[in-house]
Amino acid sequence: MERTIKIEKKFLEISVGELIVINGKDKGKIFKLASREVLVGTSPSCEIRLSDPTVSRTHCKIFWNDEVKMFQVQDLGSTNGTLINKIPVVNAFLPPESVITLGETEMVFKQSGKKRQIELFPDENFFGCVGVSQAMREIFSIALKSAQTDLNILIEGETGVGKEELAKAIHKASPRKEKNFIVCDVTTIPKELFLTELFGYEKGAFTGADKSKKGLVELADGGTLFIDEIGEISPQDQAHLLRFVEKKELRPIGSNIIKKVDVRIISATSKNIDEEVEKGNFRSDLFFRLSQFRIKIPPLRERKEDIFPLILDTLRKLTDDEKKINMLYDFLQKNSSFILSYNWPGNVRELKNFTERFYRIWEITGEMKVDIPFMSIKNETPQDKYDFKYQKRKIIEDFERAYIIELYQRCKGNISECARLAKVNRKYMEKLIRKYIKNETSNF
Repeated sequence: MERTIKIEKKFLEISVGELIVINGKDKGKIFKLASREVLVGTSPSCEIRLSDPTVSRTHCKIFWNDEVKMFQVQDLGSTNGTLINKIPVVNAFLPPESVITLGETEMVFKQSGKKRQIELFPDENFFGCVGVSQAMREIFSIALKSAQTDLNILIEGETGVGKEELAKAIHKASPRKEKNFIVCDVTTIPKELFLTELFGYEKGAFTGADKSKKGLVELADGGTLFIDEIGEISPQDQAHLLRFVEKKELRPIGSNIIKKVDVRIISATSKNIDEEVEKGNFRSDLFFRLSQFRIKIPPLRERKEDIFPLILDTLRKLTDDEKKINMLYDFLQKNSSFILSYNWPGNVRELKNFTERFYRIWEITGEMKVDIPFMSIKNETPQDKYDFKYQKRKIIEDFERAYIIELYQRCKGNISECARLAKVNRKYMEKLIRKYIKNETSNF
């Protein structure tokens, strides 16, 4: 079985810098800047971790700007602010010999004169995952390397960034691609049934076990087991999982037989797993076993150049008609100011839902509008944010819109059938359809 995939290499060249702490609790420490991006703060998840209590947990980030060939500093909403040469900044370039002040800590930035090459994946599509940004292409390069090994991988990122999609892509790029990719979503399994689902059980093991059942681990034998939201596993179950990870063997509930399995584990979490380990909520030994490769996917708001390639990819999954795709895509590009100004808190998942909703409304009504729930969010006032009645109404409207569009399409425009399936009277269904689908058409 061939274990390598040969792809032309591309590189991003960055300058190597240093941050020398000249004042504060960490005085004398030297931190190297040799990555495309680093977080600075007191959290254990920060690459540059300070012990100054006046520094926020994630205080700022320092990242390489390839267009101007300089490092850049961005404050991340810190309590005491970020200053460069005594001037408060939100986002600013970092000239050599600049002094960065975070709380009571002062650091001087120096350039070493050395260069470092960061490998980027040469394509914007990595086995089904789409991304044109340097951040994603660096992730794709790491993912390809990890795919060629049997080491366990931990994927981190906010809800909706595409952790499962990346895990599937890694599986497809690996020598295990012909075997099963099995998903274990911890949040969907009752805590008392987690081990049962993971390792399976024998007939008669407990009341209701009228036949034997293979667990998810055994189903993944030879392939990949993806454990989503690993941070939700109880401490007791973490001990059982650790034993399996170390021994690669399991014993189904109610059985005396030990089974050997060959499984590669990819896990994911939306939690700050470093903080969970530090608090004692997640076992450090299990964490180290699961994070032999570690990949952090940034939120979509930090890589907006990926938005339109993701929209195009979603449209191509909805239809094969290139003429339709081009027409719809051109319309959305003309409205890019609306789309790019939104922060997409639901990340890639929310963007895909928006694109599908846009497509389905056009398919049903012929109307092309950037008519989406976030427009009301974009224009809401600070007072609206905590207005219970306003937020409740908005959530209900968002649900009704998505529900009615899907129902109307399923019933092929038959309002009576819509009302029957929804178990509401026809007049009320007409009102909902008029509000969410045909409020601007004249033939209804």
